[in-house]
Amino acid sequence: MRQPDFVNDDSAVVVIQNNEIIVVTGCSHSGVCNIIDYACKVTGINNVKSVIGGFHLKHNDLQTKKTIEFLKKNNINHIHPSHCTQFPALVAFSKNFKIEQLKTGMVLNL
Repeated sequence: MRQPDFVNDDSAVVVIQNNEIIVVTGCSHSGVCNIIDYACKVTGINNVKSVIGGFHLKHNDLQTKKTIEFLKKNNINHIHPSHCTQFPALVAFSKNFKIEQLKTGMVLNL
């Protein structure tokens, strides 16, 4: 379900730690899977330890299900959705991963 990224206003940060990457997204307008793929391409590292940030998913629909499938296929187990991941999508994520929703002031030890 990969599609070209036509969204120019998106941003993310990639942290490299012990030959693994941690992807910190903004709002994932271009799709969190596209962002992860691009992070792997740019860094040359395919081992993604964690994804943190907004996933821009609102419903428990096909897009959310395909995103969960992608994360599982890539063995990404540390999932931290935030501001633009709405409740129906969060429920779907919580049924598939031990998620921890980000809150103001949290400290993550990855």
